[in-house]
Amino acid sequence: MPPPSKILRLYNLRYAKKYSVSSTSSLENSISAFTTVNESADSMTVIIVNRDINSPRKVTININGFSVGNGTYSTLELSGLPATGTFKSHTNNALKKNTIAINSNSFVITVPALSTTAVLLTKANTGISEFKNGKSEIKIFPNPAKDYINVSLSPTIAGQTEIAVYDIMGKKFLNSLVDYNGYSLLSFDISTLERGVYFFSIKNKHETFTKRFSVIR
Repeated sequence: MPPPSKILRLYNLRYAKKYSVSSTSSLENSISAFTTVNESADSMTVIIVNRDINSPRKVTININGFSVGNGTYSTLELSGLPATGTFKSHTNNALKKNTIAINSNSFVITVPALSTTAVLLTKANTGISEFKNGKSEIKIFPNPAKDYINVSLSPTIAGQTEIAVYDIMGKKFLNSLVDYNGYSLLSFDISTLERGVYFFSIKNKHETFTKRFSVIR
């Protein structure tokens, strides 16, 4: 059977490629990292493989492009496995649970010799979420989207309307004023947006909305 790192690489390339994240190691011959995000890109799993059969390794992980809140996070470790009986059930297996502390998107972990360790992370709360103030509705389609989105608004909010699009970190990608006539469908080009979760915001004298949508590539 191939070593765990090769199995994980094949899994990333074949099955998780839509959600895999580029990961590099300064000591690739001994330590490898394999990273994925979930569908909504609000949680991340980093799997660290130590191929050294004799020595544990102290590893520093720096995370870019994904903001993790400072705090304590769970880890799952496989190491020192016996020849048999490594995994009987979800409650009776060789997985060892532990925790690590993250500060400023970085953490240090010591991984045992010949081991695989999964670090389970969640995205920091940016304070942006779906929000509705009023009785009208907003519809976004397709969702998930690729190159464009259509936005259907209620006729009760006709008038000058501020339109904005934010990513989950609060970065603004679109900001414009439109004179909404109360019945036309609004279309927006999102071909320049990277894959991920975004928030579409509208604001005028009648209503305020924030609606989530996803971009796939």
